[in-house]
Amino acid sequence: MLLSSEPGEFPLGHPLPTVRPALPDAGFACVLCQSVGSLDIGPNLDFPGARICRCDRCGLISTSPLPNDARLEDLYRRQYRQVRNEAPDRTYLRDLDARAQAQLAFVHGDGAVDLRDARVLDVGCSAGSFLKACSRWTPSLAGFEPDDVMRRAATDRLPETARLEETIFRRDRLPGQTYELIAASHVLEHVPHPVSFVSSLCDLLSDRGVLMIEVPNEDLLTLENALASGQRGRMHLFFFSPDSLRSTIEAAGGQIVRIASFGGPKTASPGFAGRARNFKSRLKKLVEGSSDPSVMKGLYRLRNLPKGYSRRRLMAIERGLDGEYLRVLVRENFLRSSKEIHHV
Repeated sequence: MLLSSEPGEFPLGHPLPTVRPALPDAGFACVLCQSVGSLDIGPNLDFPGARICRCDRCGLISTSPLPNDARLEDLYRRQYRQVRNEAPDRTYLRDLDARAQAQLAFVHGDGAVDLRDARVLDVGCSAGSFLKACSRWTPSLAGFEPDDVMRRAATDRLPETARLEETIFRRDRLPGQTYELIAASHVLEHVPHPVSFVSSLCDLLSDRGVLMIEVPNEDLLTLENALASGQRGRMHLFFFSPDSLRSTIEAAGGQIVRIASFGGPKTASPGFAGRARNFKSRLKKLVEGSSDPSVMKGLYRLRNLPKGYSRRRLMAIERGLDGEYLRVLVRENFLRSSKEIHHV
């Protein structure tokens, strides 16, 4: 569904999230509007000592202070998948493949790109599902994936012509290259410089190229629920809404072609999607509160019951049982301001 939203709008019947003035030592500086004023939402449980802050001028929600590049490189190379308990087993790959097909259908939705012999780049390619989906049209495939296990899985699943880099995204690894399609799925929320990151990707687009970005849709209510449940393992540096995602892309010199959301709308909590989220939250607390391994195993099986049916599970995710996602298609805006943007 196409998105429309009003800043500061919250579902009826829900109290406004609790926000406080940012702590003096949070070191907040908004990457979008450079404001140093913010509201403190709470601790980022994945980064000790860091807070989650909302810019009091533009509304962008981010982690403060941000970890440095070396820390992030080590995190995504050695710890990210382990903390999230992700491995490229058959079920996991089937789920990723189903999501990749949905993303590719979104790209094809308005005929924005012709994939025949196109050059395709996937930044944060994981086990290679999106590149694999594109391989039926083109052999020109490239990706960045710092995790060794996921990159090996991608190598095994992709044609020999695919080029995979073993680092987080580095523009200097692609000298003189342009692409007709670039994907960055669930990556933008993890990078410390989202504006320059998107700008760098836009600069790698050919004249007819498009960029597909997917991120979680995370508003104040979502973050309040996550903090209340002690949820860890997401490792997000930024928390995007439709408005802040659009502002980030436009600040980077991108022009939005199409934007859509997938998942249950957060305003529908009294309905089915809201009841499902509440049930899942209660089930998660029950699982985490149990000390009996056999009980925990049984409850996890119940929670993941649709997991063996990847397309059904994808539908469940995109109807809101696992949250809401934003998917956007971007072209480079050739009329953008000539001001310099530092590229990553």
